[in-house]
Amino acid sequence: DELQVSTIAASDRDEAIRRLEQELANSNAKLAAMSASVDEFKDISEKLQDQLSRAEDELQVSTTAASDQDANTKRLKQELADSNAKLAETTTLLGEQVACVDVLSASIKERDSVLST
Repeated sequence: DELQVSTIAASDRDEAIRRLEQELANSNAKLAAMSASVDEFKDISEKLQDQLSRAEDELQVSTTAASDQDANTKRLKQELADSNAKLAETTTLLGEQVACVDVLSASIKERDSVLST
C-alpha cells in the first residue's frame, strides 16, 4: 500500500512537474513574443522620433526663412520711406527751382520791356 501511495505521489509529482514545464514553455513563448513586440515598438518609436526631428528641422528652416523675409520686408519698407522722403525733398527743390525760373523769366521780361521803351 505504501508503495502504491508512493508511486501515485511520484506520478502526481511528475505530472505537476510536466505541467509546470509546459507553463514555463508557454510563458517563455509569450515572453519572446512580447520581446519581439517591444523591439518592434522601439523601431516604430525611433522612426517617429526621426520624423519628428526632420519636421522640427523643417520648421526651423521655415521659421528662419520667415524671419529673413520679415527682415527683408522691414528693410524694403525703410528703403521705400527713405526714397519717398528724398522724392518729397526733390519735389520741393524742383518747385523752388521753378519759382526761381519764374522770377528770372519775369525779370527778363521786365528788362526786355524796359529796354524796348
